[in-house]
Amino acid sequence: MRTSHHTLLPIAILLFIALAVMPATAFYNPNTGRWLNRDPIEEEDGPNVSLCAHNNLINRIDPFGLWTTGVHHKIIDDWLVDPIWDRYPWRCCERIPVRRLLKEGSDQIDGVGNHSGDFFAAQATQNAHQHAMRSPGDDVSVAEAKYRQFIQNTLNEARRLSDRARQLTCTYAPESLVYSAVTKIGNAFHAISDNMSPAHSGFQLWSGSWEPTTVTDHVRQENMTAYPTYKLQLVSTVDGELLSYLNYVLAIQVR
Repeated sequence: MRTSHHTLLPIAILLFIALAVMPATAFYNPNTGRWLNRDPIEEEDGPNVSLCAHNNLINRIDPFGLWTTGVHHKIIDDWLVDPIWDRYPWRCCERIPVRRLLKEGSDQIDGVGNHSGDFFAAQATQNAHQHAMRSPGDDVSVAEAKYRQFIQNTLNEARRLSDRARQLTCTYAPESLVYSAVTKIGNAFHAISDNMSPAHSGFQLWSGSWEPTTVTDHVRQENMTAYPTYKLQLVSTVDGELLSYLNYVLAIQVR
């Protein structure tokens, strides 16, 4: 395939943007198999300050060398502790991987994991309300209204998808709609759990800045070490706001 300057220009622009906005916090040397930089949050996420994504880059992402998506996933695991949520019985003899789908939905809002290609779009200022923060130009009341509307719209869509699944026979594979419905609940979960983060408290302004000090200060307040302090309140709030929707989506089950 021939490569013209028309093809190379967009690639060059994307490379420039990536280098410009991504802080130099975690460079990797493939010859030695080591990360060259200490983690800027030091020992707050564990004693190994040269560890990246807990050495699990297949399932986790740490684009800024700061923290992983593990906190959001841990909240889900602490909320739905029964192993049945990994293979929840549904009609048509299907087993729904509820916890995995909720995590997928959470990752989607953050633009990480399977959605890492959408990272900067997910973190854009116009989507600040999805992370319980506010965009430039919005006051707290406007941001909170957008946040609540996002959650309500997302949960309404989950109910709509599950209602549609109830109307279909097994021939039409309605479980795919249930998968999508649970993922939608995961979208709402991410916003709700972010709303309880000390780094998001009071719908703080998100300016879209990826300046290393700003990111590090943000993450210090919501890494895995900080999580136990908020665990009980987080799990209780998530359960109170989302369990009824999850039960609604999964109402048709093998008994």
